[in-house]
Amino acid sequence: MRDFYKPSVILQLVGHCNETIVTELHPMLDARDLEKRLQEYPLYNNLKTRMQLCISFVDILRALHSGYDGKIYVQCDAGSLLKLAGQFLLTEDFHLVLSDVDSMEAIVLNGKTRKLIKCTVWGELKGYFPAPEQLWPYKGHFNASKMPLYDEKVEIWKIPDMCLYFLGDDASSLKLKQSLKPIHKRCKSRDPRKRPSAEEVHKAYVTIYHDILNRTNVSPSSHAKTMS
Repeated sequence: MRDFYKPSVILQLVGHCNETIVTELHPMLDARDLEKRLQEYPLYNNLKTRMQLCISFVDILRALHSGYDGKIYVQCDAGSLLKLAGQFLLTEDFHLVLSDVDSMEAIVLNGKTRKLIKCTVWGELKGYFPAPEQLWPYKGHFNASKMPLYDEKVEIWKIPDMCLYFLGDDASSLKLKQSLKPIHKRCKSRDPRKRPSAEEVHKAYVTIYHDILNRTNVSPSSHAKTMS
């Protein structure tokens, strides 16, 4: 929290003493309660707000993957969709800030080489949510020491699931989801090298977001935070 270079995407540290830390307060709590919060604030329950959350999520990944300090950060505490959603707090204007940073792995950059990582701190990952390269690829029992290494593209795989979670199940989002299919299909490529970067996904999302604004004649000025 103290050292991260782009404070706007991470929970702000106010102070610390020994093992006690004090942070900014976000009373809306984490993104697992999104639907409850949108029911409490119905004026925000629209496609613009929901797409804004997709952009905010990718903006955080864009910062984590920037390599600004010679490291690319990957969240290793995200074996399921709700587990990952719980790591982000909702701001009062329905953006996200990353609050859980205790299980980060860093891909160290050294010129054109990079030291890859594997997220095995919580044991074997299973199911559809982790990227294919995060699943145990061999016969026999899981052995963390024999897991192949991978890079930040494991997080790109999860973007479509998170965005669809933010968009919800309302029929009004069907056309928007159709617009997202091309970039989401690329994110779900089984070959991580064919997946787009967080920067590419962000650009695609912003384009689609502005299309929503144009169709609804809403000025984007009040939503500019995620666009910068």
